[in-house]
Amino acid sequence: MIIYTTLSNNWQGFLFIFTTMEALLEIVLLILFKYPGAFIIWMFTGFQKPFKKVLEKDGYFLGMIGLITISLGVYIISTFV
Repeated sequence: MIIYTTLSNNWQGFLFIFTTMEALLEIVLLILFKYPGAFIIWMFTGFQKPFKKVLEKDGYFLGMIGLITISLGVYIISTFV
């Protein structure tokens, strides 16, 4: 907080906008990756539960699963193609 109060008003505005945009981007990405993550979990559990039940799990967890899976897939494809 000491650093924040010693910055000029221009930098304080920049830090506020940067922090807000970073939080919004994280929320949007986790929402976008929630559905692929839920599908991966649904697929590995053998399609036992309805997809809506799997989608009710923690959105952050599902988003991270989706993000990791898609990132790994893009990495593998870009490495071997």
